[in-house]
Amino acid sequence: MKRLLAVSLAACALACAERYDPKNDPNATPPSEAIPDIDAIPGVQCETDGGLMRKIVMANGTVFCIDVFEAGLDDGARGNAFQATLDTSDTTDGSTTARAVAGLQIAPAAGVSFYQAKAACENAGKRLCTQAEWERACRGPNALIYPYGDAMDEKACNGFFNYSTSNPLLTGSLDTCGSDFGVFDMSGNLSEWTSTKAERIPGSGVLNDRAVRGGSYNGNNVALRCVGEEYRDAPFNAPADRGFRCCL
Repeated sequence: MKRLLAVSLAACALACAERYDPKNDPNATPPSEAIPDIDAIPGVQCETDGGLMRKIVMANGTVFCIDVFEAGLDDGARGNAFQATLDTSDTTDGSTTARAVAGLQIAPAAGVSFYQAKAACENAGKRLCTQAEWERACRGPNALIYPYGDAMDEKACNGFFNYSTSNPLLTGSLDTCGSDFGVFDMSGNLSEWTSTKAERIPGSGVLNDRAVRGGSYNGNNVALRCVGEEYRDAPFNAPADRGFRCCL
């Protein structure tokens, strides 16, 4: 009985321990610094949105623009989480009057459904990015696994291993979490909706989910990758760690 109690206490010491806080560790690596201003953001600017979009060239030569950061929302209504008659439809019902806004050191919109994200981008004169566009912006011209390279860096972006004390972080809080195209926060912070449809049940042929990319502040090393076919969700779901960004 004593042996069982000792084993239980040892297990709880591991499982019940508080999350590691680097502020209490004198040997912790200093955190990354926030991006100081818009002019410090690399990449090719698009001629729109005050320098807060970057020009991305696809492998086939087509060009599009993408927000440098995850989108925030203005004071308009978020609207209904589920706006279509069927979840295979992308139709929105007009209940979302909020407009997507981009900016440095703003709070990204969290707990957003696909329909709300799609409508907010359109209200701002933009659109929700496709999966292929999102992945290209994240992976860069060299098709990296993470925005910053092929090997996981636990401190580069705001995933589970970064141990941030407040989530999500303001946009541009980690200058190490950028892709070679100059797009930031695509790994961690908030997982992001794309406009690309996906099967909820593989092989069913029914495209009722939407592809989600990038992982969030809860994401592990797999979820934080720029790619991952397994990541999708029902378009009416609005998890607390789900956000979006817009393309043009």
